[in-house]
Amino acid sequence: MRLRHVAVSASLLMIACGAQAGQDLLADWRAAAAHDPTYAAARAGRDAGLSKSDQAKALWRPTVLAGANLGWASQKTSTSGASFEAPGFGTSSDVAFKTNVDSGRAQGWSLMLQQPLINADRTASSSQLDLQAQLADLQWHQSQQELILRVSKAHFDVLAARVALKAAQSEQAAAKRALGEAKERFQTGGVPVTAVHDA
Repeated sequence: MRLRHVAVSASLLMIACGAQAGQDLLADWRAAAAHDPTYAAARAGRDAGLSKSDQAKALWRPTVLAGANLGWASQKTSTSGASFEAPGFGTSSDVAFKTNVDSGRAQGWSLMLQQPLINADRTASSSQLDLQAQLADLQWHQSQQELILRVSKAHFDVLAARVALKAAQSEQAAAKRALGEAKERFQTGGVPVTAVHDA
């Protein structure tokens, strides 16, 4: 309600003061927006908040994972005293099995692309970042409205003071004219001296 009263008062005063007052108010607003530290801090907060919105979107972008591995090993295995029997081979006993890997090398690489589709943690984090971005934007708009009100009030206070000064100067001029007329009428005998003093 207060904002509405300020807007109505500002409109009436601008109509009374003419288009020049509106141009001066716009110039005052631009100067205040460029130099007011509170407004500059709110604008920086809004810009930082916008980056949170970008972070929320980034949580759902695909990720590329690359990996590589390299191994080097030696291994020696020996088994003896085994026996086995198979059809067509007969029976063998005291059989030895030996394996030997001397300086064996293993290597590999991988490239993986992941796209998150359903992830409760990412959903929660994304929502939180979006809300932080919206809050920063709302705080900036509130700071902007507060600056508009401060600048408008100061501007219209100056205009009202100019109008009051002009009225006081007109009253002073009228009083001087009345005094001059009373003096002239006294000198010509048209009024008594008390009327001059009253004037």
